[in-house]
Amino acid sequence: MTFLDERTHRCHLQDSSGALALTLPSGALLPMVGDRVRVKARLSLHGTAGAVLRNVTLSEVTVERLNHPGLPRPEPVRVDEFENHLIETTAVVRAAHREGSVLWLEINASVELAG
Repeated sequence: MTFLDERTHRCHLQDSSGALALTLPSGALLPMVGDRVRVKARLSLHGTAGAVLRNVTLSEVTVERLNHPGLPRPEPVRVDEFENHLIETTAVVRAAHREGSVLWLEINASVELAG
């Protein structure tokens, strides 16, 4: 598990194939960030077959904590390569604003920084 918002029970799970954002059921025992977990759920597909990933509903979700190996080592990548990786990057923050508990950052990856 690479992210957990304890207030909303929203978490991010990640492995070598990609990442999944998931909201855990209220009352569920929450794992910790860095835990290796097993997720079991009933999958149902609805809508058109063209957008399969967006038309999957998970129900009867359970999460089992397996162990705590910690987070994987972040990979240094460019901002435009963020997708499906736990990353560490360097960029210039151009703007920031808060929407409730979410902090939105506008960052610029085209600026070369002295390192």
